[in-house]
Amino acid sequence: MEATIIRRPTEKDKTFTGDDGKVNTWLVGGQKNDRELFIEELGKQRLKVGKDKEGIILPFADKPALDDYDEYEEKKIQTVKRTGYLPDSFKELKLDWSKYSDPDNFELIEEKEVPDTNLSNKNPGLNVVTKTKVYKYLDYQNIYTCQEDSGNAIIRATKARMKLEEDLKKSK
Repeated sequence: MEATIIRRPTEKDKTFTGDDGKVNTWLVGGQKNDRELFIEELGKQRLKVGKDKEGIILPFADKPALDDYDEYEEKKIQTVKRTGYLPDSFKELKLDWSKYSDPDNFELIEEKEVPDTNLSNKNPGLNVVTKTKVYKYLDYQNIYTCQEDSGNAIIRATKARMKLEEDLKKSK
């Protein structure tokens, strides 16, 4: 059974009160730590990644970025353990986000066309095939599978069906 504890708010609690005088529980109990904020920024950077000339979304190496962040945090913790504080000379983490999406840092392993049964079922009469590229980030074992947008795949399938219909009419 959940118990509610009623107490007089402390000075810290008072900083989290809203205009109505009530304590905002989201601010008190729901603050994000540095890692969660980093993961949010990682997601924003992933959304900024563009597409290649064929319309396939380029890969973004989120695991190496997260590993770099964890390595930085470990150094930070070790410094605090060793000295008892974080010196001013300790540099703040500044990542070059373009490094994790630079095509030169990825090796193209495979290019293929994969049938998309979900899109084919939603678009009767079309055999939708999605262009797919498989990449490997250099010095990592992580594999990144990137596909074209579903809209582009449907457009290509529609054009292929129209061409097939034209060819059938010409052959008659």
